Amino acid sequence: MIRMSSRVSMERVGDDLMVLTHDGVVHKVTGPAAHVLDCVAEGRPVPDGLDDAVAALVDAGVLHNTLQVSRRQVLVGSGAAAAVGLTSMVLPMASAAASPAPPTPDFPDSPSSTITLSAGPLLFTADATHLYTATYTGGQVFRIDPVTNSATSLISGLANTWMATPPISLGTKLYAPNNVGTGTVTAVNPTNGTSSTTSVGELPTAAVLNADNTRLFVLNNGGTANSISVIDTDNDSVVATITGFTRPWGATRTGSRLYVTNPGEGTGSTVSMVNMTSNTIDATITVGSGPRDPAITPDGKRAYVPNQAGGTVSVINTDPASAAAYNTVIATLPLALSGDIFTSAVAVAFSPDGRRGYVSLESRNEVQVIDTDPASPTYHRVLQTLATGSGPRGLAVWDLGAGQQRLFVANGGANTVSVFTTPTL
Repeated sequence: MIRMSSRVSMERVGDDLMVLTHDGVVHKVTGPAAHVLDCVAEGRPVPDGLDDAVAALVDAGVLHNTLQVSRRQVLVGSGAAAAVGLTSMVLPMASAAASPAPPTPDFPDSPSSTITLSAGPLLFTADATHLYTATYTGGQVFRIDPVTNSATSLISGLANTWMATPPISLGTKLYAPNNVGTGTVTAVNPTNGTSSTTSVGELPTAAVLNADNTRLFVLNNGGTANSISVIDTDNDSVVATITGFTRPWGATRTGSRLYVTNPGEGTGSTVSMVNMTSNTIDATITVGSGPRDPAITPDGKRAYVPNQAGGTVSVINTDPASAAAYNTVIATLPLALSGDIFTSAVAVAFSPDGRRGYVSLESRNEVQVIDTDPASPTYHRVLQTLATGSGPRGLAVWDLGAGQQRLFVANGGANTVSVFTTPTL
């Protein structure tokens, strides 16, 4: 039987797997040796033909072979070890311990604090210093200080009557889409409260700025609209309308590409990729049933789409350099469920380093934490479940510095924001 040796720690550093053994040796593991470690870590049998890699890892003290099966005498650091992807170096213990990248911190299973609002928040947006959320009751926009957890009401009386769409911050203007039949977007000055209104399509549900903040793309979910209104943020006028969607709901951007979810109405569920320069739909991707509010990893290479009806997350390759895999679904992730059929997976967010994804399950009052590090042996597994308030929806992760992060969860059914804070590393 092959198992990990005791007192062994592993971390990914870029594309490399770095393993620290108890004797202060750091081993860089790639190729066949890395494949062996992945199998052992996941409890899978090691395929045939990898005896040399197993032997090299055993001799290095990374693995322990209790039966000594097929072990060859391979010297650590020799050409044979290097041939299977194992390079070792002896470092002082302090230096060796500091070599791997620090792990992404885990949040506690329950909130460290709760922010109470006068109505139910649903989605977040952020600028460099604050979070913003709107409520579907009373049409309020709140600004949240992510350090002090204090909330300030900026404006009320907006027409967020069915679903509060996220306000978008742009310097001295805050854009708040009003989700009503005759859709509008209100531009608010957060300093003095003055505002102006721009007419868009029916039932706007989301809005996203382009890379240089000169255009605001507003999703019009109404059945007679099925469109995106493009607003010039200099004069707040609609300069273009993009059609061809089926009840567009949520969106996320990387570069000049906007990924828009289409839950549809009996026409199938898709994601449209919009070219934000030409205002055209350049790709359509079939995903799971009822896609909602997606997010793209910080490196821009993958979009995670929560599918409300079915409890899955569709993963789309958004890296143009990946050739044939570009704009295709490369994985469908089942969430950790316990009998629910309709789990309401509705929103996604990521840790700043992209190694953790957070998915809110509205009907289960929880957030599930997914390993989103492609180099991790637990890639795409559910690692943790966080208990939230009623009806969690929008998510935001804030880096506090000094290795500490906060996860904000908008609880639309509880008029609260759950705040999870990691321990200081």
